[in-house]
Amino acid sequence: MQEPVRPGFYFCTKKWLDAAGACVWGTLAIAQAHAGGLMGWILAAQAGLAAFRLVFRDRPEREAAWWQRAAAWGLALWPVLAFRPGGRATWWAVGMQTAGVATALWAMLALGRSFGIAPADRGLVRHGPYRFIRHPMYAGEWICGLAVLVAAPTWGNGVAMAVLTVGLVLRVRWEEAVLGGEYEQYRREVQWRILPGVW
Repeated sequence: MQEPVRPGFYFCTKKWLDAAGACVWGTLAIAQAHAGGLMGWILAAQAGLAAFRLVFRDRPEREAAWWQRAAAWGLALWPVLAFRPGGRATWWAVGMQTAGVATALWAMLALGRSFGIAPADRGLVRHGPYRFIRHPMYAGEWICGLAVLVAAPTWGNGVAMAVLTVGLVLRVRWEEAVLGGEYEQYRREVQWRILPGVW
């Protein structure tokens, strides 16, 4: 069920939550930069941009129910907490991860001030990768998770990938439920949500 956004409540509470989320993503950015390497710096840039956007973004017109917002935050942090990279860093695994990160970063840049973790309506974005699929940031997350599983095919990473996949489906459903009527036209124009030809 959608919850109306109350200006006073948003100012007093949501901004503190945004700041806390920005601290989480800022910490991830520092950790990724400390890991070093080209991919570490790219992931650090992505996490740093997310931290910045959580503070400087548009107020939502509508938001999902509180438990969906809380679950979305947990599911967004899931890959960081659950996946265990390792194994052989083959060229195709590195290529998949690079493609996933590039897709997610491109989507984040296209979203601009409409970026958010929890499902909310901050305006419909149609440019950038959103011309081709409706949820390119989630597509990037899924590709990155698959790259880790391919490089390190353990039972733990398999379970992490399964939870990530179900979580992305839920986040897509919740997000689409709060978007306005304009989304119906966009849905007809852009057929696929995450994986062209599949879903």
